[in-house]
Order: sequence, then structure tokens, then C-alpha cells
Amino acid sequence: MIGFEIEISLLVTDQFGAALPGDSDLARCNPFALKLVSDRRQGHSNIEFVTDAVPVVGAGGAAAAGVALLIGQLGAIQTMRNVLYAAQPGGFAPAIGPYATAIADGLTAQIINFPPGYAPAENDGSDGLFLHYTLGVPRRALGAFFAMVRAAAPAGPGSYLRRARFRAGQAPTFAAELVAAYGAFAPGAPAANVAALRAYAELMYTQIAGVADYVDNVPPTGQVKNSTVALCRASFFQIYPGLPLSVRNFLAQEWTNDTIIDRIALLQGVTETGGTADFSENIQRAPVGQVPYTLGQYVQSACTGGPQVPQTSMFGDMTLVVPAAENGVDQLVFEIRTHGAHYKTWAQVDADLRALAAWVQAN
Repeated sequence: MIGFEIEISLLVTDQFGAALPGDSDLARCNPFALKLVSDRRQGHSNIEFVTDAVPVVGAGGAAAAGVALLIGQLGAIQTMRNVLYAAQPGGFAPAIGPYATAIADGLTAQIINFPPGYAPAENDGSDGLFLHYTLGVPRRALGAFFAMVRAAAPAGPGSYLRRARFRAGQAPTFAAELVAAYGAFAPGAPAANVAALRAYAELMYTQIAGVADYVDNVPPTGQVKNSTVALCRASFFQIYPGLPLSVRNFLAQEWTNDTIIDRIALLQGVTETGGTADFSENIQRAPVGQVPYTLGQYVQSACTGGPQVPQTSMFGDMTLVVPAAENGVDQLVFEIRTHGAHYKTWAQVDADLRALAAWVQAN
């Protein structure tokens, strides 16, 4: 399955001219299975399009139909975006009315002119589209998924979320270290076990190092979700039981011996600029409305399955998705936080959707 979110620069307020809370519902377009909500940018409320997840695998033409719906969603979003820009300034509901049903805050929302000092993303020469993709990743292809997102997010100077991209680039090194240690722990282990450990190790490092980087900033700034290139919507304690038994035993030993913390801290201590970072295992994360846990407990959960630390306790509010099968294939859901250019054109998004769908179908 694939879903996507597109933020645009256009701003809205409530009927009194005040900014809306983030994720305020504005409209629903059922024919294309998407909604419009508010987001936050530079202290203002901008508009975001959020699609429902679309299956892109299946027999009897279902795969092709899924891709066609994705491209149809993109076309509908482009049409609605252009209509809303044409209505600036003016009422949101009458502008969107021919294409979607205004709901909740959208009934009285107002589209406003860009205020002084606000820089629309289109100023960079793109169409100003800010994307997040959501992808159902076959568990068997987890390693290939990280290779794919790394290729789409090189950590060059000036790149968006450069630290997160750098950590993704380090993940294979961390995985190789664990695989080498596992070889001594379980000589002659099946290749499938090694592959499962390698992929899980990359998952561990990208999530754990991301949180460590976030709390290393005092005080933490920005969204913690932006500390990783691909945010897993399932929690470690839900994924861990699916690992081969000898891999689970190995990770438990790594935790018991404190080896795993040392491995992560040593690698995470180096940054993309050649500077240093600290791994503070005893620091507690306590996002609003979530049960607090320490970074060390998060690592323990990844290595032993307990305590049952939800991703929300590290990364804040999100929709968690329990690992499940789609068309008989076990999947994990990821939110890709950066994929290619920071802001995109319509053509680039079209190409991304087709490429992601082809990747899912091939794996």
C-alpha cells in the first residue's frame, strides 16, 4: 500500500483571522479518497492534502487499478490546489465546493494573502510541493527498502534533513558489525537469519540514532520525526517476535552485555560535519500524552521485546500500524520523511509514485 501527503504554501485562517491548530479538518474528497487538513508553517496555517492508503498489489488488475488511483489522486490534488490559489484571498468552502465537501473548520476557513516575511516554497523554482510518502514494506524486503531510501536521500552538503540522511548511510556499518558478531554467536546460521538480522539492525539504528540525535540538542528543536529518513509506524516490541529465535537470543545477549549500547553510541557519536554527538541512554522522552521511557529502555525493547515501548513514546503522536499481512505478505508501514528534493514538482511526484508502486510490486 501507498499513501502520500502534499503540503502547499497557501495559507488559511479561521473566520476571525487566527491560525488554525495543526491537523484541523478542512474538506473531504471521497471520489479520490483524500482529505484536506491544516498544517503549520512559519507560524501560519497552510493546507495539506492527505490521501487514504491505496493497495498496489493483487490479482485481476488490482495492482494496475491501485496505481491508476494514486495518479488520479495526484491529478485531483493539482486541480484543487490551482482552484484554491485562484481564490486567494477568499472563502475556503465556496472555492473547494465543486471538488470536495468542506467540513469542520473548513466551513468557515478563509484563504489569505501571503503576509510580509512569509516565503512560499515555490520561490525555489519548483512547484513548492512538500511530500511525505507512506509505504507498506514487505518484511522480507526490509533491507532492500533501506537501500532504496538511502539512494533517494544522499547526505550531501545543504541537503534537507542531512543528519537523518547521514544516519541512514551509517546503518549498513552498524548492521555489518552485528552480523559479524552474530557469526561468532551462531556459526553456520542460515542465510535467512543473517538477512533478517541485517535488515532489523538497520531499522534499529535509523530509529534509535534519530531519537539520540534529537535529545542531544538542548533543548530539542523541530520535529523528532525528522531525525530519521523513514519512520516506522510499528513498535520494536511488535516486530521483534517475528525474528528467528537465534537472532532474538543474540540481540538479548547484546543487551545483557551492554554491547549494543556501545556499538550504537560509538557510531552515533560521529556526525556528518565531523563533529560529535552524545548518546544519553538515561534521558527520558515524554511527548505530550505519551507514556515516558528512557532511550535505554527503547534500545532494550528493540533487543528483548520489552519493555513495550511504543514508537509514540519516542517520536510523539502518530498513527501506529501493527505489522500485518497484505495479500499474504507480512508488512511494516513506514513514513518516508525525505525522498529526493526538499520541494518537488508535479512531475517529480508522479515519477515517485510510479517508482514506489513498482518497487512494492517487485518486492
